[in-house]
Order: sequence, then C-alpha cells, then structure tokens
Amino acid sequence: MYAKVMVDVAHSNVDRLFTYEVPNDLAVTAGQRVLIPFGGNNRSIEGFVLELSENAPENIGTIKRIVRAMEPYPALT
Repeated sequence: MYAKVMVDVAHSNVDRLFTYEVPNDLAVTAGQRVLIPFGGNNRSIEGFVLELSENAPENIGTIKRIVRAMEPYPALT
C-alpha cells in the first residue's frame, strides 16, 4: 500500500504531497500523523497521511517507507 503524505515543513519547495510505502506490518488511515524519512539525509520528520492507494504512482523514482504512526488514530478528520 502507498500513502500520499503532507510533510510538516514550512517551505515552498515542499508544498506538495510525497508518496511513501506503507510497511505490511503497519496499519494507517487517512488523517494519521506519521514519522517519515525526508530529504537527502533522510532526517525523521512528521507528516500527515492524506490519501492511500494500493498501487504505486507511475514514473516515480525511489519510494521511501513510513517509519511509524505517531498515534493509533487520525489526527485530522
């Protein structure tokens, strides 16, 4: 499964959604706050899952994996 994540970074260069793979052992829903590796140095930041999909987007390079959900429930509704 794949998630489109809005990152919690205030910069115009990242004003878009990023695709992350959801590990098989992790259950996430839209609205959940997650910890993700971000940028070239893979620093850990928080983001929000806005969409979920069974299929990876076409024409996308390397897809990083969500590290963990911050809570077991959606922070956004």
